[in-house]
Parts: sequence; C-alpha cells; structure tokens
Amino acid sequence: LCHRMLGNPEEAEDATQETFIRAYAKNWARDRTTFHRSNVEGMRNVFHAAAEHAVERVVWTSTIATFGPTPRGVVGDESMPRITARYFTEYERTKAIAEKEAFRWAAAGFPVVVVNPTRVYGPGHLTEANSVTRIIDAYDRGKFPFLFNRGINVGNYVLVDDVVQGHLLAMEKGRVGQRYILGGENATLKQLFRTIDRVSGKRHFQIATLTAGPLIFAWFQQMRAKWFGTYPSITPAWVRTYAVDSAYRSDKAARELGYRSTPLEEGIRITYQWLQRVRAQAQPAGRWM
Repeated sequence: LCHRMLGNPEEAEDATQETFIRAYAKNWARDRTTFHRSNVEGMRNVFHAAAEHAVERVVWTSTIATFGPTPRGVVGDESMPRITARYFTEYERTKAIAEKEAFRWAAAGFPVVVVNPTRVYGPGHLTEANSVTRIIDAYDRGKFPFLFNRGINVGNYVLVDDVVQGHLLAMEKGRVGQRYILGGENATLKQLFRTIDRVSGKRHFQIATLTAGPLIFAWFQQMRAKWFGTYPSITPAWVRTYAVDSAYRSDKAARELGYRSTPLEEGIRITYQWLQRVRAQAQPAGRWM
C-alpha cells in the first residue's frame, strides 16, 4: 500500500498502479476546503490518471454516511434514497459529491466500483479514522462513559478485516457503476457498550445523556480549536451522527460478491485482545497497568 496526496495531480499520477482509493477521513479541519480538495478534486485526479493509463478497474471507497440516517425501525440498503438533504459533516457532504461524480464517470464508461463501509472498528492506528476503536478503548478505560441520546440510536459496526476483504471482492466481482454496502451488525450504542462489558469481563460505569449536553461540550471544543489552534476531541457534527439511526444491511454484497461479516461480539473480542497487547507494549518496564 502507498500513501499519496491525491489533491496533487502528480502524486495521483503515481498512484495509478493502485486501484483502491480512500480519502480524507476526519470530522474537522481548520481549512474546510481540505475536504473538497482531497475527497472531490483528489478523486478526479486519480480518475483522470487511471483513464489515461487504461487501468482496468478502480474500487473507490465512499462511506455509509452518503446514504444518510435511516427512519426508526428501518434497515436500509443500496436502493434506499437519502431521506434528508442535510449533511452532518463536511466530510460527509464532500464524499456525497464525489460519489455522484463517480457514478457519472461510470455512466461514461469508466470502470469504477463504489464501496460504502459502515462504522469501521478493529486493530489499526488509533487515529480519527478509527474512531469506533478509540471509543472502545476509551470506554474500557473509563474515559468515555457517555451514552448519547441515552444510547438508543442504531449504527452498523463492521470489523476492518471484513472491509478489506470486501474491497478485494469488489475488485474481483463487483459490477462497474454499482455500489456495495460493506457492513456488519446493527447495534445501539448501549448494546455496543454491553458487548464490550461481556468481552472484557468488566462492568463499566455509564452515563445516559440527552443530546444537548454533549453538543454543548462539543461546541466549546470546536470554538477552542478555532481560537487557539488546538484539535477538538469531539465536534457537534460528530455528536449528531451518533444521535440518529444508521441501520443498514449488506445483502447485495453478500449475494453478488460473496461478502461475509464477523459477528459483533467476535469482532469486539478481536479488537479488545489487540488493545490489550498495544497497552502492554506501551507500558513502561517496572510499572503496573
């Protein structure tokens, strides 16, 4: 795997031997145009370079966020239209723009397949792009006990290994101009926390809150970032994404690609065991955990 700044046409040119394209996956940036440069202009740069080099197929990584929230009790799929014109984050908005453009390229004959991962978790760098794993880690250490909107909202959680396999299957079997949801198991935040409790053998403290409290805290975090140049640990947009339902299924990927997902409890166990190893390696010699 290679890392390229896709907003730079020269680097995008170098990336034409790689056919899997991700993007700028953050919830906040001081310069909001960063999202458009990476997610939209960067995609165009790679598509142009791929077309010039007659690349046989491109798998472009979108996000489940482009589908938007789901109505209460409804489990969506690729055929479900977006029920709101509102986008919670600049990342979400620019990915939606890019996805529409990708389909225009496909309609013109460009060999692109789109995949839409849901909320990804699992072993990997604990960056903002791995935010669910950061929540698992923080909750297990007693630093994130909050159940936004009382933890009743549903999200779909998928193990990173399944997403990787889904990309490979999309490259091999995906139909050009189609998109495939790469998801796992639907669960509320409360169910996610209970699963972590079962796997860890601990009973962690939880605080069920309405959305207003976390939103106020996130607003102050965002203002501090703007005033003092710090990076916000949480943003209002991020809180709102966890205060709506986002329940989806991956039947199309299973049927057409042979995609399979890992049950949530098994995936959390894999992630928790990895976190324990990471903590042990980071622990200074002679110091107790």
